[in-house]
Amino acid sequence: MTVEATNPNRGNLYRWAGVAAALGGACWVIKGGVIMLGGDQPRVLFEAGPPLFVIGLLGLSAGLAVEARAAKIGGLLAYAGGALIVLTGILYALGALELSEESFSVGSAVVLSTFLAITGSLVLLGAAIRGTHALGPRWDVLPLVMGVTVLPLVLAGGILRSLDERLFELPIVLFGSAWVVLGYLMWSTRSRRAPAKGRSSSA
Repeated sequence: MTVEATNPNRGNLYRWAGVAAALGGACWVIKGGVIMLGGDQPRVLFEAGPPLFVIGLLGLSAGLAVEARAAKIGGLLAYAGGALIVLTGILYALGALELSEESFSVGSAVVLSTFLAITGSLVLLGAAIRGTHALGPRWDVLPLVMGVTVLPLVLAGGILRSLDERLFELPIVLFGSAWVVLGYLMWSTRSRRAPAKGRSSSA
């Protein structure tokens, strides 16, 4: 049995965080779509994705309130991702964010750590809510699937890039589309609390 969360503020946070997740995904879909259709790299859209993804993950963690260690660690990783994004912004403002395909710099380490934090948060939160019907029937597995397919999508992007530079954007479009779906599910379903294992489902 799934019990609805009693805190209306938490429910509002959950839904609006879904809007942020969907907007972040839409940014990546538009960015990748424009490039695949022959256009130039749109400004800001790719960079706007990660902060919005983190907001979505924080809302997912807080709104679901699943009593599991994986959920708590997943929430902490989302906070870590947010902190790393702030650090990235500071480094960029100071002119210290140097990214190069030829060398691994401090900026590269920060960006990679942000990527890993977001991915880890997706996997752990997804594992915690699987089977709770928090995102509706058949959709609870979506965050987990998104997390575990990140590496295959990155590898697929590398292969596609060797065929055509613009095909590198296809995995980005797919991943962005998944964020749009997740965000919509969060917006359209109320915040829910999963019961602890072994607890009676009767009130």
